[in-house]
Amino acid sequence: MPNHLTHMKKVRLIIRLYTEGVSKNTISEKSGCSHNTVKKYIRQYIALEMPFEELDFNKG
Repeated sequence: MPNHLTHMKKVRLIIRLYTEGVSKNTISEKSGCSHNTVKKYIRQYIALEMPFEELDFNKG
């Protein structure tokens, strides 16, 4: 479970930074995730068509 929480914190950070207009390269550096991982989560976020504030990171 602790790994899941750490993972979700990184996902939340990636999406929050993206919505603030931070570049993917900078997001990659700040999150410690690869550029491809950052792109993957951003693509998934865009596909949801949901504002960041409405996302529920505690489900699932």
